[in-house]
Amino acid sequence: MLTLRTGKHTRRLATLDPAKDHHEMVRIMAEHEFPLDTLIAGELAQLKTFGIPGIARLLHQTGRYEKESTKRLDDTKAILREIMQPGPGSPAGREMASHLNKIHGFYKIPNDEFLYTLSLFIFETVRWNAAFGWRTMTYIWWTPLSRQ
Repeated sequence: MLTLRTGKHTRRLATLDPAKDHHEMVRIMAEHEFPLDTLIAGELAQLKTFGIPGIARLLHQTGRYEKESTKRLDDTKAILREIMQPGPGSPAGREMASHLNKIHGFYKIPNDEFLYTLSLFIFETVRWNAAFGWRTMTYIWWTPLSRQ
């Protein structure tokens, strides 16, 4: 279903304070302003985890990507949605983040690899949007990346 862009969400974003309304801003941007861009960038971010030698080795050893690549991608999207919908600071968001940590706790993954992987889901969205989004992100605390 195609939706008509009325500017309602863009105007709503302009009224929010990034310091206190960041969760609402991310929700509006992911669900209304850039839903397809967010989806594509999230999938690219997950694929970029193969660029981390230790993660690539672990994924290959467990066979998770070879056997269940679509399921793993869908599970990741579902978990991130469950964290972001109520907010990462909410009881449900914290519970889902704890669940995510428990799943990955079976493996010896260095913290810097966790941080890099999580940062991919943020910055790949910004990079994708800067290159291909229908408009630049202007209501975020960082400066939008210039279009190439």
